[in-house]
Amino acid sequence: CKLGPTFKYMFTLNLVSAKFMVDVPWAGWFRRTFIRGHDSTPPDYRLRPAAQLLAQGAALVEFAVPLLTWTNQPSCVLFSIVTFMCMHTFIVATLIIDVFCWNFTDAVWFVIL
Repeated sequence: CKLGPTFKYMFTLNLVSAKFMVDVPWAGWFRRTFIRGHDSTPPDYRLRPAAQLLAQGAALVEFAVPLLTWTNQPSCVLFSIVTFMCMHTFIVATLIIDVFCWNFTDAVWFVIL
């Protein structure tokens, strides 16, 4: 799913509709950067190439950063834990439905394990 053709839509459009992306100064910039013509008549909600890059970067972080816990370097392990916690906080903040419990549990278990 994360590396497939649909993740960019789910990821970018969840960001656009998140509570911290509505009626704030940076929301217009974000929409112009990642959506072709959200404010045109008629609206064009096709994504720009930047949306694919953003989604692939997020997927890469989710897949690669946990691998740092396998190192013997405490700083790498700490970086991995902090990054993973921030990532799951971001997911919970932008997509509050049944994914909330799943991501909260993942974040808690990541610290415990």
